[in-house]
Amino acid sequence: MIPCLWLVSRLPIGFRVMEDAELLELATFVAAGREKCCLADVDREDVHDYCKHFRFRCKYFVKLTYDKIPDYAKSFQELLEIGKELEFCPYYAQEYCFKNKEIIVQSYYRRKIPALITVYDECHNLLIPRELELKIDSLNDIIVQLKNNCTLVNSSTIKSLVKLKNFAEDFSGVIDIKAFLDEESISELLIARKFLMENNIKSKLGRFLRLLASDVVYSEEGNLIGVRASRIFPGKKPYVMLSGTMLDEIKRAFSIDAEIVIPRKRKKGYILNWLTTSYKEFEENIKAYRKLLFLIRLKFKFKKIVVFGTNRVLKRFLDMADYYEEEFIRSEIPESWTGTLFLKARGRFAEGVDISADAIVMLGAPYLTPEVIQRLSRTYKRLGFENYWSLATDIPMLITTLQCIGRVTRNPTDEPLIILADSRYRRFKQLEKHLELEEIDKLDKIIKLKRNN
Repeated sequence: MIPCLWLVSRLPIGFRVMEDAELLELATFVAAGREKCCLADVDREDVHDYCKHFRFRCKYFVKLTYDKIPDYAKSFQELLEIGKELEFCPYYAQEYCFKNKEIIVQSYYRRKIPALITVYDECHNLLIPRELELKIDSLNDIIVQLKNNCTLVNSSTIKSLVKLKNFAEDFSGVIDIKAFLDEESISELLIARKFLMENNIKSKLGRFLRLLASDVVYSEEGNLIGVRASRIFPGKKPYVMLSGTMLDEIKRAFSIDAEIVIPRKRKKGYILNWLTTSYKEFEENIKAYRKLLFLIRLKFKFKKIVVFGTNRVLKRFLDMADYYEEEFIRSEIPESWTGTLFLKARGRFAEGVDISADAIVMLGAPYLTPEVIQRLSRTYKRLGFENYWSLATDIPMLITTLQCIGRVTRNPTDEPLIILADSRYRRFKQLEKHLELEEIDKLDKIIKLKRNN
């Protein structure tokens, strides 16, 4: 049993943990999952199941012997380089490297190693439901692959997939997958996926099946989106929870016995109490949101403005954006950007990156959709949580909001204009632990903010 297991949401954070640990002369190893460690020519989507079913024929696994593994390795990255040269599996080689280490750093989602104490870094992430997207048009490719390569798949299952594709293309909202695919059909698809992997045929079928395992599946803007309630919760104590956004609900969910608060200066933020993106009132607020964005863009003459919102909201104002997140699917945001940058509240850049800007606008409180909330709350209730409703509604919304703001305020000297453009934020007094909030009831008063900035 190792002394300490340190769990992180992203491995780059793990390397920072290792750097700090080494300053204290603590032997540390940064471990990764199969997606980052696998050297085989396998689609990243299929790595876990390929390893589960077919590692007996993987040359890297078969050739793994402990005499090849260097004692000096500090991370999976070193094992990757050496594993390529000596042809051994870096993932399983990590187990050998754990011995004589005082701290093992890894992702929340990797299999946990027994430890005397476990640290959950950025523990608020544990309460954020996980989302998985699949382009609806990917179903075309899946259907063709099944027709051409998998005769074992019944024609009725193929027809059901076609019906699902056609329905999802024309519908927006939660989809009852069972209305299209029964257990027998899904079993056929699981067998087909195994067949495709065995024959080295790359496919989106694995991603589709993972999406079907979500607690909720809905269609939006050409995508199927699966949402899965968090199931990563602390085991036996002792454990340490670290968070810059420690809300009262988080403490209750994790049964925190004691808290150490590190004082920090609160940033100034403004709640606009005449706006909301709630489903019932959003349409009548669109013009007012346009006026707000126009004012901030032109009157303040800021060089850099970051706007966070849900995909549903941002899509209505894309003509006012100079950059949109989907432009950076395979790249980073250029440091030289200027103008207005639209980012998804639960997207790729909503957590774990630093974005310098003069202003940040939360374009509405980033709640999940009402149907998704209903289904997620039922899942949390089945899992035994008393606060199942807030776990599906307010907790992920508040955590997401603070994460978004944190992207632009990482540096203590940064003083961007922070605008929470949704009246619903008024209900949450605990936000005042993190922000010095002031309520604004008229657009004219924002002009006065300009004079003070």
